[in-house]
Amino acid sequence: ELGGQPICLILNAEADYLRASGEAYGGALNAAGVPTEVLFEPGSAHGHLNEPFTPEAARSIDRIVAWIADPHRP
Repeated sequence: ELGGQPICLILNAEADYLRASGEAYGGALNAAGVPTEVLFEPGSAHGHLNEPFTPEAARSIDRIVAWIADPHRP
């Protein structure tokens, strides 16, 4: 049961064998009425946030911070 889950940001890596699963999970959350944003980071690979000083990870971190700080987010 996915209804009642908190709002969610799913940020997938572009080159990630799990990307399709993240997209499917985001779709299922949205279908259950959970406000969910599904994004992908261009040029990134699975685990890119483990190297926070790379350009891909820095962009992802900036996107996550912006999503958290967005006053229009539900």
